[in-house]
Amino acid sequence: MKKITIISALVAASLLLGACDKTKAADNGQGERYAAPFGLTWGMTEEALVPRLGSQSETDNSEYVCPLTKVTSKTFSGGLNEAGEYEFRFLPQYGQPDFSGLVGIGYFYSTDDEAAYQTLLKELQHNLEAEYGKPSILESKKADEEHFIYKSEENEISLFVMMRNARFYISLDYSYFPKEHQVSLKNNIQKIKETCIKQRGE
Repeated sequence: MKKITIISALVAASLLLGACDKTKAADNGQGERYAAPFGLTWGMTEEALVPRLGSQSETDNSEYVCPLTKVTSKTFSGGLNEAGEYEFRFLPQYGQPDFSGLVGIGYFYSTDDEAAYQTLLKELQHNLEAEYGKPSILESKKADEEHFIYKSEENEISLFVMMRNARFYISLDYSYFPKEHQVSLKNNIQKIKETCIKQRGE
């Protein structure tokens, strides 16, 4: 084989490898971007979630939760160690915005064991702060309530805690929406709700 042919082949191979590396990096970047808590993926379907739910999960796709569909379960494989109730919110495909699937996750926990409550709360705060930085704290008129908000460009996380009648409560909620579709969602949300209510009310 001529020398020029060998060089050309090497250059082509280098370009191909470079392109593959960039593609892999892009895929990894997208994977990280859509990474949701508990090993889930933002935008995933209800069907993909089912294998991780218990046999007594419930789905609410009534007009009262429009435009979302809500799935709740007291058992969830890969969730937190502490018993609680999980809520998964899905946005069906309505055309605009061009994004659908999992857009929200909630976790609700209550106990009369203050030590267990404090341990879980500190763990959640530590992990959220490591990921999103210091939260903003919403003012509350009640001394036995605290509300923390963590934000990024595409995520908003609410951590609400309450102590009432010798019982301790934690409500953790994640909401996600891709930045390139946020304006479209805002502009179309009323139309989406109306379409949803009409479809589910029939």
